[in-house]
Amino acid sequence: MTMTLATKKLGTVTYTQADIIHFPEGLLGFETIKHYLLIKDNYHKLLYFLQAISEPDLCFILVYPCDLFPNYKIESDFSYPYTHHFAIVTHRELEAQTTVNLLGPIIIHKKNQTGWQIISSNNAFSTRHIIDIKNHAKSDQKPLLKLTSSQPLVSSLTP
Repeated sequence: MTMTLATKKLGTVTYTQADIIHFPEGLLGFETIKHYLLIKDNYHKLLYFLQAISEPDLCFILVYPCDLFPNYKIESDFSYPYTHHFAIVTHRELEAQTTVNLLGPIIIHKKNQTGWQIISSNNAFSTRHIIDIKNHAKSDQKPLLKLTSSQPLVSSLTP
């Protein structure tokens, strides 16, 4: 059965039950929000969105950390095969920088649609590694979002 979700950041999103990713423990700071959709951004080649289903205003920007940092490795007691690893992106306009949290990665098991946020013990990385998203945009498409100041971790649409 197809469902729709009217989001503040991404507009109307169509999805099925099979698209829902369950986070049994929620995300850090958002422990009560358990169900999300993972949406690929076709403009910024590296970006994904993790849209909360129960909170239309809550949308995290994600990247595959290894696409930006080839030497990135999660060090943790967490071990689960067949997972995808993401990192949360934050844009701070006052600091004119976009950063990625490499110490609190998001782990998604696509086979059973389950996700976790863990804490990596890899001291080589930080919660605010600077990245340049603009270099990874496709010039022939309109951006789905514009990185502007907002609450940390939340994306904003272009007008």
